[in-house]
Amino acid sequence: MKQFIDYLALHKMNTFHWHLTDDQGWRLESKRYPALTTVSAWRADREDLHWNARPQQRPGEIATYGGFYTQADVKEVVEYAAERFITVVPEIEMPAHAMAVLAAFPELSCTGGPFTVPTGSVWPITDIYCAGNDSTFRFLENLLDEVITLFPSTYIHVGGDEANKKEWKRCAKCQARIASEKLKNEEELQSYFIRRIERHLSGRGKRLIGWDEILEGGLPPGATVMSWRGVDGGIEAARSGHDVVMSPTSHCYIDYYQGDWRLEPIAIGGFVPLTTVYAYEPTPEALTPAEAKHVLGAQGNLWTEFVGTPEKAQYMAFPRIAAMAEVTWSAKDRRDWGSFTRRLPRQMERYAALGINAAKSAFTVTAKDSFDQKSWTRTISLEAEIGGTSIRYAKGGKPPAAGSAAYTGPLVFRKPDLLTAAVMEGGAPAGPVTTFPVRLNRRGTVVRSSEPPFDLLRNGSGPAALVDNLQATGGAKDTRWQGLRGKDLDVVIDLGAPRTLRSVTVGFYHNSVELIFLPASIDLFVSEDGMTFRSAGSILNAFPMTTDRHERREFTIAPAGMSGRYVRLRARNAGPAGEWHKLAGQPSWMYVDEIVVE
Repeated sequence: MKQFIDYLALHKMNTFHWHLTDDQGWRLESKRYPALTTVSAWRADREDLHWNARPQQRPGEIATYGGFYTQADVKEVVEYAAERFITVVPEIEMPAHAMAVLAAFPELSCTGGPFTVPTGSVWPITDIYCAGNDSTFRFLENLLDEVITLFPSTYIHVGGDEANKKEWKRCAKCQARIASEKLKNEEELQSYFIRRIERHLSGRGKRLIGWDEILEGGLPPGATVMSWRGVDGGIEAARSGHDVVMSPTSHCYIDYYQGDWRLEPIAIGGFVPLTTVYAYEPTPEALTPAEAKHVLGAQGNLWTEFVGTPEKAQYMAFPRIAAMAEVTWSAKDRRDWGSFTRRLPRQMERYAALGINAAKSAFTVTAKDSFDQKSWTRTISLEAEIGGTSIRYAKGGKPPAAGSAAYTGPLVFRKPDLLTAAVMEGGAPAGPVTTFPVRLNRRGTVVRSSEPPFDLLRNGSGPAALVDNLQATGGAKDTRWQGLRGKDLDVVIDLGAPRTLRSVTVGFYHNSVELIFLPASIDLFVSEDGMTFRSAGSILNAFPMTTDRHERREFTIAPAGMSGRYVRLRARNAGPAGEWHKLAGQPSWMYVDEIVVE
């Protein structure tokens, strides 16, 4: 925490929003309610599994993963931040994102539980605080009084987001509250909830701030809105005379991918590259000058479901934090992307000197390719967010160097090759050296395939797509993938004439959350007549199903000079998801794309 506060100070950021509670854990010591640290701060350890594929705690299982900040820790962090002119704003979530609390105090829910602290993803979030129970408010008010003693901040963040009202709708106490307070619906009940908390905070000299869902059903008079679901919530609040902090997912969520997902560590999803952060304008044009005065600033959000180490937190935050700082502190007419990118290499040197694991995604060369069926050529275009005019490339697998060819336009290939490229700064790569295998498939026709061939409801356009030289490069929604569920792949390709085979390569996709796994094994056969096949090699896949990273993987079999007109490829489905998966027992998908015969 202290280290990141130093990073904020380095960038002249003046507020640290500390998200201390959520469904999956309570992280603040409470003297009044010690069960928050003995029960709510701990969950069953599933850290080896993908966040969205974690089975919940089993009966009798001991929760061993977690922890909390002591009150002494908190005071130390707050003082450390204050010395650097940074205000720490705590967030205590309500009425949702409270399952960790309900595990210790099930009587504060609508159902009475029992609950355990979730091990990973929970959706929808239906187990929330009961708004019809006065003991809920006594608990929260007592808890907030304790929080207030630790944080001198003017603001106390109460969350207010993603509360599914399912249990409120069938809770007798909540319905009685709606009737007694003459409320119209459950949305107004949430407004009642937030208003009641706001009055308590206001009475103690504090201001309430919450995510833009607190607008639903009516906003308390002194509340401030943090707009994350786009900018509309912020605009609505500012027009109503409420202060606003802008934090839309489109520009400010730095837990999203910042580069090509195939080259990046796993993230929750989304795409917010450095250019997008720098292009953000915190003050919406729709506001009048008077309304615009309510925009206090903007905030970058680094959620950590997929961030398990300080080094990865640094990777996700830097250098996007520099773009966010410049956007929020500089007048619109003073911001210049060209100037920013010229200054960034020196800033990256400073990060390195400080031991910060800054991402070089903006300096990473990516490729877009196309294939011409008539000329049987592949065209590759190279680009990078920063340093696009400084891209150097080499062929034949050689690493690019300062003296390598400068990229000036699309490259055309008429035979297979191995292309490497990098952005060069001062004679050395400014980012990673990226490698692009250039494959040109031997002309062939699929003459037999799995029956039924592919599940077109999920993905795929049919067997012919396996040999069309158009390779799937995206995730699960890339329609170049051909999907089979619970089935094996069995494809026969006619090369038109006998050929001496050098290699056969096939690409598959792994995404454990989506129940998409690599095949258990791959077998290759060749034939002269398409009827009698002989074995040409096989591969047993050792890639673990439980791996949380989603990626494209290629498997190559070299038939050792065997020849034949027909090539048959079989890939065995990985089988149902294991007990480790929250969808245990369900048949899994196998996604396959181009089969390249060379």
